Amino acid sequence: MSKYSLTYFDIQGRAEPIRIALAYAGNDFEDKRISFEEWGKMKADTPQGSLPVCSIDGEVFWQSTAILRNIAREFDLYGKTNKEMTTVDIVISNFEEFFDKSAQVFMQHDPEKKEELSKEFGEKVVQPVKLFNKLLTENKNGGWLVGPQLTVADIVCFCMFRDLKDMFGEEVAKAYLDDKTLVAHIAKIEAEPAIKKWVEKRPKAIF
Repeated sequence: MSKYSLTYFDIQGRAEPIRIALAYAGNDFEDKRISFEEWGKMKADTPQGSLPVCSIDGEVFWQSTAILRNIAREFDLYGKTNKEMTTVDIVISNFEEFFDKSAQVFMQHDPEKKEELSKEFGEKVVQPVKLFNKLLTENKNGGWLVGPQLTVADIVCFCMFRDLKDMFGEEVAKAYLDDKTLVAHIAKIEAEPAIKKWVEKRPKAIF
């Protein structure tokens, strides 16, 4: 099994789907969490001046979703057919957009602007909820988003919604909380033994 070392801040952020995918795959990876002060010193030495970066058997890779797709291919978490893989990619793209919007809210300190951004974000939550509900309803192969087994699509879905209420409040999370199919799916993902173990032991980092 390849040796993975993942470097990111001590938050969930863009790295959490990667961490969960590796944990689910049973890979005992190195979870390197750095401070923002440390980042300032090492930024110039990273490939594109951004995190996360991942060392795989000593070779460095970057861009969070590229790393996630590498893991998906390596550990059979990407679907079986071209159609399934494309659907997984659609879900990953939704995660990227979702994270960018959530980061704007989280990092905003002006109360009025934060309230405005929170409302906009709550409205944005509706679309991925509808998409994921549709995928779950139409997939008759085992109750996952794509195909007959868990994929990284389920993992990024989990990362999008599991802590949404705690981080942003009920109004932002309303579309998700009202969708009992999706709420049940998040619970199903968390019940997976390897994911449950990871969630219980991971640092209680916000965002």
